[in-house]
Amino acid sequence: MMRNTSLLLCLFCLLAGPWVAAQDLTYVFTDLGQTADLSSEATAINNQGVVVGSISYNSSGTARERAFWYSDGVRHFDYDGGGTPNMKSGALAVNDTGCAIGWTQATDGAPIHIAGFKAADSCPFNHSINFTSLGGLSTSALGINNADLMVGYSETDTGEYHAFSMTLGTTSMTDLGVLPGGWGSAAFDINEQGVSAGYSSSSTVVQTATRWDAGSPVELGAFPGAPAGTESYAYAINDLPSPQIVGWSNGSSAGGQQHACIWQDGTMVDLPTLSGGTMSEAKDVNDHGHVVGWARAADFHVYAVMWVDGQITDLNTVDGIPAGWVLAAARGVNNTGQIVGRGVFGGSDRAFLLTPILFGDGFEDGTLDGWDSVFP
Repeated sequence: MMRNTSLLLCLFCLLAGPWVAAQDLTYVFTDLGQTADLSSEATAINNQGVVVGSISYNSSGTARERAFWYSDGVRHFDYDGGGTPNMKSGALAVNDTGCAIGWTQATDGAPIHIAGFKAADSCPFNHSINFTSLGGLSTSALGINNADLMVGYSETDTGEYHAFSMTLGTTSMTDLGVLPGGWGSAAFDINEQGVSAGYSSSSTVVQTATRWDAGSPVELGAFPGAPAGTESYAYAINDLPSPQIVGWSNGSSAGGQQHACIWQDGTMVDLPTLSGGTMSEAKDVNDHGHVVGWARAADFHVYAVMWVDGQITDLNTVDGIPAGWVLAAARGVNNTGQIVGRGVFGGSDRAFLLTPILFGDGFEDGTLDGWDSVFP
């Protein structure tokens, strides 16, 4: 394929060099919701800009939740989930080939099963429902890497829920286990080295941030000095040589409140909250170490935020956010700086996409392409 080399080099220089602070960027804002939706939320974005999430809509007077994916300016809707009109589904993660995963449920109260979605033509798999479990009824996939290795949680034959790994399109599932003395776990993300992040119970705590390296659980723990039994959660892991894991922990330096944090090389960093706020949560991290999530402000409302080099930015304060919108939570960020999540507009939750206008983007459409050469 022919590429505009000068534009690609321009993008590489931006990403390889010092990143522009979030508050200094202008974003192209995309409303991923539609008027007919009761609500919507974007949960993840891959490095090609394919977005996945879920929407809620009115089906004969009943709210139904469906997976959606957005690519090339078009939102696709898992209308019937490959089954009955009562079926529910949600997409939670997508890899760089456009294979998305999540969950599906035949009817209210029925067991949850792994769902696979073909969110881009490059994905070699079609839509699917996988009934594999660790012996119990319900299973959900939560994360996937570019080798199509999935992680999530599955009910065991004893009624516990354990983290698992398996390859998309297969029926062989591996129980990732729990920490010593624990009874439950879940893996939320997996990187390209096959290292997973999530939580596990242990003999001393109900849930503690955990990583699985070579299949063995390792406790990441809570903030230093926190009392025994302090809870923590890990949601995402990146692909740095020494990977960063993000999530939250109680027992922070600010009066024991839940704070967003990063674990790396055995060190835990407490991320700042918004001015006057006391709580925050980190949901995703890209390979530049940029973290997104939410934070509570002094007005007790929560806002979508981004942390770069330990500095927090309320994404509602960046250029490009339309009037009437409040960005409430950021759920995903890719390596080009695109951010997805949930906002509020007109009293309803709506999915959004933020695309940074990068150096060289003369057309200011969030894309470095041939059109930019005709603009200063």
